[in-house]
Amino acid sequence: MTIPYFFSLAVGLTAFTLLLSFFIAYVTFRPIWHEKLVDMFGGLQNINVGSVIFLSLSLAFVFSDVAQVHLRARGAIMVEADAMRTLGRISLNVDQKVGAPLMAAVQQYTRDVLSKEWPEMRRMSGASFSTNESSALGPLTRISDIAANPQNQQLLGGTMTGQVMSLTNRLREQRLVRAEASRYTIGYPRLGLVLFLLALAVAVITLSAISKRPMQILANFTLLWLALISLLVVYSQQNPFAALDFVAPLPIEEALQRLLVMKRTS
Repeated sequence: MTIPYFFSLAVGLTAFTLLLSFFIAYVTFRPIWHEKLVDMFGGLQNINVGSVIFLSLSLAFVFSDVAQVHLRARGAIMVEADAMRTLGRISLNVDQKVGAPLMAAVQQYTRDVLSKEWPEMRRMSGASFSTNESSALGPLTRISDIAANPQNQQLLGGTMTGQVMSLTNRLREQRLVRAEASRYTIGYPRLGLVLFLLALAVAVITLSAISKRPMQILANFTLLWLALISLLVVYSQQNPFAALDFVAPLPIEEALQRLLVMKRTS
């Protein structure tokens, strides 16, 4: 989500919240309703604290979940980039019958991650690696085939074969982690819970300020604005690769640069 788009949505929510607050006051202060509501709820005071606390806790849990997804995505990128560099270094220090195709496959996988999979993950709906045109699965499969080839295993030896296969599995795992992170959403149950608590809090505030119109409008506007803007921030941050503070591909870009300039040690 771009910053201008985010601010345009924020302005729209602000206008909607202001209109809704005045509409609630218009309805509750109409003579046909106001006298009855004052008689029933005019003595209520300080009952809005509990509902606001529950609403705040629900939003806090949602924000915490989104933050954890961002941390997992950043961690997956770091681990995947480290595995790429390590495979590249290994390919230079083994028999070149194995090392040369391994280095070529690792370089191609890194390029495909940046050129094919990263744009897919940047979509708000998340990654959909359904075809070779949007997936780095081809070179990743070649890396697995190189490690699983019996002749290559004889050239590598048991220990090195195990390390190459372990690093290949790490690439697969972290690839799935970042793909899953890009498709993360808060889900309808949690969204429904937040909206239910928001409606309950607004109802309680409206009734507790039923005899003070300016206070009711201000309290409802403040609560609605803070809650809806918070939900907007959560929506914009759902996909860590398309968020305002998006996860950048710098570790993988750095890994590709290292792979292109690596030289065999003496």
